[in-house]
Amino acid sequence: MASLTTLRTNLATVVGSVTGDPSFAYLLERPTPPVSMISPGNPYVVGDEDGTAFNEWRVNYRVDVVAPNATNETKTGSIDDTIGELLAGLDAAGYLVGNVSSPYGLELNGATYLAVTLDISIYNRF
Repeated sequence: MASLTTLRTNLATVVGSVTGDPSFAYLLERPTPPVSMISPGNPYVVGDEDGTAFNEWRVNYRVDVVAPNATNETKTGSIDDTIGELLAGLDAAGYLVGNVSSPYGLELNGATYLAVTLDISIYNRF
């Protein structure tokens, strides 16, 4: 029975441990790659969809993984490696991994970064 903030902070800790790169439980104004940022997914909290999770809620997060500053070839390889690490590590930690976006240009405060977004869920009782 964790709060939404605690769940997001715990996810950031797991992501950082798995990737070995800094991970934050919020969106940074000016990230320094490589970095991962966790924010609420959409929908954020989902009720018992099929009637089997008594008093449990599915909490959704998005994990934006920003590639290191490097050549495009190196950035792309880094993103692919990080996705593989996260798929295995998050599954082992009890998280549900949904979709993984294709690489895209994440724009923050006038700068563009190569990134991917993973949709992550976990069940929680409030």
